[in-house]
Amino acid sequence: MAKIKDIADLTGFSITTVSRVLNQDKNFNVSDETRLKIMATAEELNYVPLSKRNKSSKKI
Repeated sequence: MAKIKDIADLTGFSITTVSRVLNQDKNFNVSDETRLKIMATAEELNYVPLSKRNKSSKKI
């Protein structure tokens, strides 16, 4: 599974920027172009947030 670092490496943005975009930080001003690039890359890599990965692995 893809990690935030993988998305950052592919897009050229910092891990912090990628994290804040993926977490939909309302206090973080970023261009629509940057947001779309990060979200598209996350989707291409099938990125799943760690919190959701942990929940799905606990279901038996």
